[in-house]
Amino acid sequence: MSGAIQTITLDNDSEFASHKVVVKAVRGGMYFCEFYCSGQRGTNENTNGLMRQYFPKETDFRQATDAKLRKVV
Repeated sequence: MSGAIQTITLDNDSEFASHKVVVKAVRGGMYFCEFYCSGQRGTNENTNGLMRQYFPKETDFRQATDAKLRKVV
């Protein structure tokens, strides 16, 4: 799946404190939404909702297999 992710836009929340590790793993650009700019969050929130169908909150992604992740993508 090389090249499947080109960019990721994240919220400014503490769960993304290790964002540099993610950037290295996915080999894509990473951006953060500006504070109080809800227009930048639309796709972000929609994607979060779609992902929650497969990975509920509190999911430990260290336990997710590559096969499961590829199936969801």
